[in-house]
Amino acid sequence: SAFASSDASQSVTDRCSVAESTDQELGVQFRVIDTIGLADNGKTVEDVYAILSGFAVFAQGGIAAVLVVLPGGRFPQAVADTLVAIEAFFGPDVWKHAIVVFNKTGKTPDEIWAERGPPDLEHAKRKWRQAGAEICTMRRIPKADDGSLLAHRVQAHVAALKAAIVARRGTYDPQVFQEHRRHLEREAQAALKPLRIVDWQRDMNRANQKLLAGQLDKAGWEAERQRILKSDKNEQTKRQAIAVTVGACAGGGVGGMAVGAVGAVAGAMTGGGAGYAWDAWQ
Repeated sequence: SAFASSDASQSVTDRCSVAESTDQELGVQFRVIDTIGLADNGKTVEDVYAILSGFAVFAQGGIAAVLVVLPGGRFPQAVADTLVAIEAFFGPDVWKHAIVVFNKTGKTPDEIWAERGPPDLEHAKRKWRQAGAEICTMRRIPKADDGSLLAHRVQAHVAALKAAIVARRGTYDPQVFQEHRRHLEREAQAALKPLRIVDWQRDMNRANQKLLAGQLDKAGWEAERQRILKSDKNEQTKRQAIAVTVGACAGGGVGGMAVGAVGAVAGAMTGGGAGYAWDAWQ
């Protein structure tokens, strides 16, 4: 797996991460974004939303499917809170594009749909039915399985999830993603305004492009912005110093004093005494 995992109920993901792979059999390239948990991470709601907004740049064309992974066999309050937070962040239409994965369970999707669960789960299932969400299950794999059997079972689960993702129609681009991308675009434009040196403007443009394409995270972009801004200011200062020196030479100042001194020496020479020196200057 490209992402951290744990048997514990608390999320082990503290930032968004991205992995890509191509399924040759399906002929589809997948980009999987592993997000921070919404209700079991010890962070404030504001912090979680800020982190989630950050992966909008990785989904420029929208989201093909939202995989909501829930623990099988139990439905604690933290899970109910997570479902509320998902809808609050992504919007109510998220369930139209959701694949709800019950992890480590011995039940089938049909059994989960049919059984009577806790009130919060039943409330969620009604929303899922109305929206056309899909339920998938990942069976618990005994640790006693040998490596080859374990790999085979994991591959079977992954293949089922990929098929479910491909079967979803359309993409979903939440309003919060659109707003975040517009916010990044405004920040990128603002980063260019104080720059005066063409070379550093060019470097800032490259950093902006990487940020908006999801190739550079916000922290990396900010570090690059600070570096470029400092370099641009330093070069502006150097150029101003050179301009002052050149201006002084052209208008008098130190250069004018030197010319005056030479003129005085030449005048003294024409007055006699060291006239031979003047002849030499001629």
